[in-house]
Amino acid sequence: MTDPAQPDPEVTLLQNMLRDELAGTRTTVEIGPFSAMQVVAAIQYTLRHDALPGGYDMAEAAFGSLLNQLDGLLAQYPGALHMIRSQHPPAR
Repeated sequence: MTDPAQPDPEVTLLQNMLRDELAGTRTTVEIGPFSAMQVVAAIQYTLRHDALPGGYDMAEAAFGSLLNQLDGLLAQYPGALHMIRSQHPPAR
């Protein structure tokens, strides 16, 4: 059990990773259209169920740029972006 007076180490780790990402740390990953849809579905599930330490706001900030990068690929498939938007959980 963690000490409530101490910061959650998982949240701290994710905050540090998000800080580095926002500062420009990047890598390149090759992904196809079907896998991209699977990534989007996993992200949407995570957002709907607060399945990431740090909660919805941290997850949305972390995943936002990734989802934006996939838009160009998925826009090549009629209906894909509509499907994604119809399943995206509302902001809190």
